[in-house]
Amino acid sequence: TVLRSYWKKLIAQALRRGDELSNKQIQYKRELQNDIRAFKIDVCNFMGDFIKNGPLVKGIAPMEAVDRLSRFKEEVKIRERKFDLYHGGEVLFALPHQEYPGLEKAKKEIKLASLLYDLYADVIRSINDWKLMVWEAVTCNISEMSDVMESYANRCKKLPGKLREYESFSQLNREINDFQTILPLLRELSKDSIKARHWEDVAVACNAKFDVVGNADFKLETLLKADLVSARDEIEEITDGADKQLKIEHQLGEIKYQWKTKEFLFAEWKDRGIYVLKSTPVIVEELEEVQMNLQTVLTMRHVKPFRKIAQELLTSLSETSDTIESWVKVQTMWCALESVFTGGDIAKQLPKEAKKFAKVDKDWAKIMIKASQCRNIVECCADELLQNTIPTMYAELEKCQKSLEGYLEQKQKAFPRFYFVSNAKLLTILSQGSDPLAMNAYYENVFDAIQYVEHDKK
Repeated sequence: TVLRSYWKKLIAQALRRGDELSNKQIQYKRELQNDIRAFKIDVCNFMGDFIKNGPLVKGIAPMEAVDRLSRFKEEVKIRERKFDLYHGGEVLFALPHQEYPGLEKAKKEIKLASLLYDLYADVIRSINDWKLMVWEAVTCNISEMSDVMESYANRCKKLPGKLREYESFSQLNREINDFQTILPLLRELSKDSIKARHWEDVAVACNAKFDVVGNADFKLETLLKADLVSARDEIEEITDGADKQLKIEHQLGEIKYQWKTKEFLFAEWKDRGIYVLKSTPVIVEELEEVQMNLQTVLTMRHVKPFRKIAQELLTSLSETSDTIESWVKVQTMWCALESVFTGGDIAKQLPKEAKKFAKVDKDWAKIMIKASQCRNIVECCADELLQNTIPTMYAELEKCQKSLEGYLEQKQKAFPRFYFVSNAKLLTILSQGSDPLAMNAYYENVFDAIQYVEHDKK
């Protein structure tokens, strides 16, 4: 009986709750229908506001359109949440689903406007960020900037034709094109060849003032304000000249380094501990070639910043070439006369000349020992002692040479058959006159049909 009593109470309570829920359902359903009707009115009003004040209204500024687009995007999100809520209520109460064509149209229009104004906002944001970038950072990021602007240009080309009617599209296209026009100039100005003197020329061409080199705070914005595009031809000429000047600078640097490290080759002369120069024709040929190159450099239009350096280098190498030429002449004469005046019969017969040669020989040994220790071609030839000694040595050797030629002529007159012998062989014959056996090698040069002579040992 107790259980039955509780069961009856439970059934009664369930009936009461069912009646309450039925009343609540009717109330919620009525409220939902009222909210849907209000929402329909709200969507109509929103659509009217969108048509009148939306981002696609013609004649408004692009940045204002961006702000409007942002506002209407938020408002659409709010209405989408309401739509989802009311749609769920319609499913719950088995009500017919309502359509909101105005909301769908607004969403499509906003999606379309986003293609244009999101791109515009990205372009303006990137350009503004780059304007605040210091020049040193610009030089490192110029390739990335070019890639970003190229991607913006591609997005712009793919925009629907409907958007091309708007002034904002024209302005967007203009912003992209203007920056793409200036990027090649920025790339040229960011090259290593651009020095302080070139920035001064750019400032003059743009009729502006800016300090780039050594200024860590110099920003791209200052350069953009200078209106580089209007002076494009002048800037391209300046950067082209800078490239050529850099080549000239490198060429002069290579020449300097080459002759700063280039050395003479030496060989010892007859085990006397005295050195002589080797391979001088190759050095002379290289000097002539580099002098021609320097003369060509000096005729170039863009050599002005390096004219003094090139001229000094040319002068130094020209003096080196002249010194080597004189040095080689002295060496040739010294080598020819050394065996004559350092021993043998001729030195005894020309004592005065032998004494002169002995002094030259001593000086020659000094300068050659010093040169062999230095070895560097330019430094050796710039040595003051060498430059002062060479002309004197040459003059003294010439005197010895003339005296020797006079001596040979006397011998030829005394014995005319010596005219058939070259001076070199005649010198050998005369210097070995005290050794008859050594003459066998030369009899056929002096006498016809005589190859050798047998001497009585007694």
